[in-house]
Amino acid sequence: MSSKLYTSTLNNGLKIIHEHPINDMDITTIHIYVSCGSIHDPPHIRGAAHLIEHMCFKGTSKYKTSAELISIFESEGAYFNAFTEKEHTIYVVKVHKDATTKALEALSQMLFHSNFKPSEYNKEYDVVVQENINATTQYDWLADDAASAVLYKGLPYEYPVDDIAYHPKPYTPFPLTDIEQHYHQYYQPQNMLISIVSVFSHKRIHDIIYSSQFGRPPSANISPINRSTYVVEIIEPRMQPEVVMKSIPKINVANLVIAFSTGRNTLEEKHIFNLLTVILGGTMNSRLFSILRGENGLTYSSSAEYSQYLYFGDFRITATTESQFLINNGNKPGVLKIILSILHDIWKNGISPTEFRNAKKYIYGKHKLSAESSTRQCVYNAEQIVYSTSDSDTIIPYNKLLHQIYDNITMFKIKQLTDKYFNPNKFVVSIVGGNIPKKTIIQKCLNM
Repeated sequence: MSSKLYTSTLNNGLKIIHEHPINDMDITTIHIYVSCGSIHDPPHIRGAAHLIEHMCFKGTSKYKTSAELISIFESEGAYFNAFTEKEHTIYVVKVHKDATTKALEALSQMLFHSNFKPSEYNKEYDVVVQENINATTQYDWLADDAASAVLYKGLPYEYPVDDIAYHPKPYTPFPLTDIEQHYHQYYQPQNMLISIVSVFSHKRIHDIIYSSQFGRPPSANISPINRSTYVVEIIEPRMQPEVVMKSIPKINVANLVIAFSTGRNTLEEKHIFNLLTVILGGTMNSRLFSILRGENGLTYSSSAEYSQYLYFGDFRITATTESQFLINNGNKPGVLKIILSILHDIWKNGISPTEFRNAKKYIYGKHKLSAESSTRQCVYNAEQIVYSTSDSDTIIPYNKLLHQIYDNITMFKIKQLTDKYFNPNKFVVSIVGGNIPKKTIIQKCLNM
């Protein structure tokens, strides 16, 4: 069905974007974006945004315990979760429409009135430490983080969202007063966006939100946060490729990331990059899958990913292989050489008409399938707001995305973008693993 997109802003600065579900189901999907991500963490409490996310599930002034709070969602069979990113912490709930008011009230209690009891805080800090210890063996994550550290050097984006390095032994918790202060400073209505997909009218959604704690006035003693405080609009162009490596003893696997910055992108450019992720790594007929796995049997998994932030984005190729196949496969090229060859070919020659047609067909089909759930619709709507640098930016409804954006993407436009960004001199190569080659060998591959 055709659905209308509504946006509004409460007097306290909280933004709402609401749309009727394309699938017309009686399910309410809620994504709340709080402008409190890892880039906002003060240096002495890096990891604070992630820790606060955990504490928001530990009880509130109304729901005294974690069990009482969680039962609000579980009693309705709701899906609920949260995750911390570099620019935002995002709280997600999916519930039957009849529990919409109940869910939003509970969420508003979490985001404005969470308890920070010392006993619960100390336990949850230990949980966060364990989560970070577990991550130390996720070598693909480590390679990704190492690439970010080079891409965004000198910016808050260079740091992981959380890391065991932020929690040195003997794992003494951050000062609780500092964490509470950070929570109260950033968890303010003017720093929040509620993206909601529901069959209810916009007036009813607006009224439900306003009658919850989301309608509260902002704290009088809190200064508004400037969205651009922690970012810069221009990243200095990279003039030569850079290599970062970390050796892990006693393993024989290499985790590879090739990344480059994309600067600030228009909505159309973002979706061109999305097309390129499909062509390079999104399907079993993608270049990475068909060449690395299908033709050479060198990898089980590989991917192409585009990430966007408020003022810039980046594009990444990832692959994992046995270390001995990173450079060469006998007398044939190995994983790194093959990927560099693929990227160089796209830079010089662009994509083929067949790749262009197939990628568009794939995206059009995935768009139709996404109507099975309102999650993608909800996220898409939110991202048009949180990644916009102007209130006057046009918002394109999800059900018009294909017609207004993808129908107008041409091979020429894709070539313009690949000419600009796929230059090997812009690459950052990150490798984490065991028995990996010397950096000079990697640099030689980049200069070939």
